[in-house]
Amino acid sequence: MTWHIQKRRLGRAGGLKERMARQRQWDQTYGDGMWEIGYLINGDFVPQRDALDSIYTQSYRQHFDQHPEDLQELIQLGSVEVCGPSPVVMRTRQDRL
Repeated sequence: MTWHIQKRRLGRAGGLKERMARQRQWDQTYGDGMWEIGYLINGDFVPQRDALDSIYTQSYRQHFDQHPEDLQELIQLGSVEVCGPSPVVMRTRQDRL
């Protein structure tokens, strides 16, 4: 089966409802399972799911290899978000003496 580019620059994906409505429309227009979202990279079509693994993951890995301080900052920020901020401490008058 030959694939054809139907539309370039799909625009903003939108929220879940917008994406699902658009996908239903494509199912009606092209047939269920007969369309796919992806990227044209050097003239080749790369499905979106493959691009996330092959392009984005590799790009981040390369960036963090070259900039380990960025990785450490994200790890620190992620740790704060996962663990939450420092607990709020209440002190009484007696503690201030």
